[in-house]
Amino acid sequence: MHTKDMRFGFVSFADIKQDVKYAIENRIEHIEFDLTKLSLNKIKEAKNLLLGSGLTLSFHLPWDYSINPQKTDNDGDLQYVHNAAQVLEDVGGSHLVLHMGYYVDGNREEHLSNVVEFIQKTLDHGFSSYLTLENLKPKSQISPKKFLGGRMEDFDFVFTNIRDKRLKVCFDTGHAAYAWDIEQAFTHLSKQIYCLHLHDNNGKKDHLDIGRGNIDWPSFMNFLKGKNIEGPLVLETFNKPIQEQIAWLRKLV
Repeated sequence: MHTKDMRFGFVSFADIKQDVKYAIENRIEHIEFDLTKLSLNKIKEAKNLLLGSGLTLSFHLPWDYSINPQKTDNDGDLQYVHNAAQVLEDVGGSHLVLHMGYYVDGNREEHLSNVVEFIQKTLDHGFSSYLTLENLKPKSQISPKKFLGGRMEDFDFVFTNIRDKRLKVCFDTGHAAYAWDIEQAFTHLSKQIYCLHLHDNNGKKDHLDIGRGNIDWPSFMNFLKGKNIEGPLVLETFNKPIQEQIAWLRKLV
């Protein structure tokens, strides 16, 4: 995607009708529905509104129904992902965003093997949209959880074991900034990146408004110029009006 074609979006948690209106009025091209707060039934009820909106759409799956790498019996979680994928396609959406999960004890590679198995089963079910894996911070700051997707090697393992054009990466800037140089990390994952989550990070807290943390946004947005980003750049910030943050980012490119 050329710079002039970049599509920006934001996360919707509750009021679908209001958020569609907000996006259209502010010339924002994309909405990502957070399924932690929004039910699939609620989204299905808004099908005609969404199909007629001209917006591109995605779903962010909740932690409860993302991959649990500590177990191999994920049938309930798989069914939820399959249901979400079906609703996504019904409303004309482009991709699901999924976490690889976390673990406390055990061998990291064994847990990653469970992740690979879960993803392959999802793709084998007839999934026709993109399934994007979000990078996470390396570990929890308040518990012993170790996040899969917090190391570059996690993605190397998954994409070595699954070669499927439907499997992509959702590159999260705020999470990447915890442990990586974000431009180097982006370059490492660039062949798999489909979309981005944009939020700031001050070293202790993420999901800050753009410009409220340590990320050098003029440098990063300049870095993105000419990059082949097929999907949207979705703001995962929750305070300052979204349209103001997007307007500033547009000026940088």
